[in-house]
Amino acid sequence: MPDPRPSLAEHQLTVIRAFLRHRFPVFELIDRFDAEAKAHRFTLDPGRTSKRTLLVPAALLEDRTLPALLTEAVVAAMKRAGARPVTLTAKGIRY
Repeated sequence: MPDPRPSLAEHQLTVIRAFLRHRFPVFELIDRFDAEAKAHRFTLDPGRTSKRTLLVPAALLEDRTLPALLTEAVVAAMKRAGARPVTLTAKGIRY
């Protein structure tokens, strides 16, 4: 019988989605795996201004420390970056 619990990566995706929805409540959240970037792409669309994008590398989705990286620094970086994607890594944020 298969394990009914979601994989660690699926759980991490749920955590990231909840974090982004909480911090950007009026934005539409669209996410998908980007095979070219080998990362999960989270796009926040406010509808009238620039979209914000967060990239989370596939390897980081398997890292149990990921939730601790979801801080206000990520939110601030996404706001500063405007339309440029922000990549969250185990070592911090990259533009």
